[in-house]
Amino acid sequence: MTKAEVIRPVARSVKSKFLSQFVSQKNRSNARFMSGRFLLLLVTGLSIASPVMAENREGAFTLSPFFGGQGFPEIWNGDEHLDADAYFGGRAGYNFTEHFRGELLFGHNSTKRDPGEHYVSVFQYGADLNYHFRPDKTFVPFVSLGFGGLTSDFGDNRFHDDHTSAYFNTGGGAEYFLTNWFALRADFRYLVTFDRGEHGLAGSLGVTFQFGRR
Repeated sequence: MTKAEVIRPVARSVKSKFLSQFVSQKNRSNARFMSGRFLLLLVTGLSIASPVMAENREGAFTLSPFFGGQGFPEIWNGDEHLDADAYFGGRAGYNFTEHFRGELLFGHNSTKRDPGEHYVSVFQYGADLNYHFRPDKTFVPFVSLGFGGLTSDFGDNRFHDDHTSAYFNTGGGAEYFLTNWFALRADFRYLVTFDRGEHGLAGSLGVTFQFGRR
């Protein structure tokens, strides 16, 4: 076997390995480039959503899932109160005008009632009327008034009976529209029950989906 015959297979092996590594590296580079390009296009598309497109539309329906916290602070309610805990739910609304939106609310809060740390599920259902400032802009703050009911379900706890209290609430929030149908949302509410005079606070973050008439 000549020296050339010995070298030739080794050269082919080295060449094949080099080409394989080159192609693999090129594919990874292409994949990173395409991923970066997609993210750039996505961010650019969201960032150029104009204030004209992002608006609170008259006649539109809205859906707003949310997650946050709700409680009845001891400083206002004394020793017997509901602890603050996770709070989630959703709102369904209708824009009567660009400024006024009516919303129906359902929320749930699993917490404890002190003293004694008795576990309880609190179900909230109500209706709010929101007034929106700057309804034709990307950032739309609002104030809110509403009423509803809070049902406390203690399960099999023999120390407490299930109870429903009517409440009044006030507060506000803001929506930040990324497109003409999708917005980020933040809410804050202060509420008072009619029968026991308990004072509560609720805060949440969520999103709003808007669809329907312009």
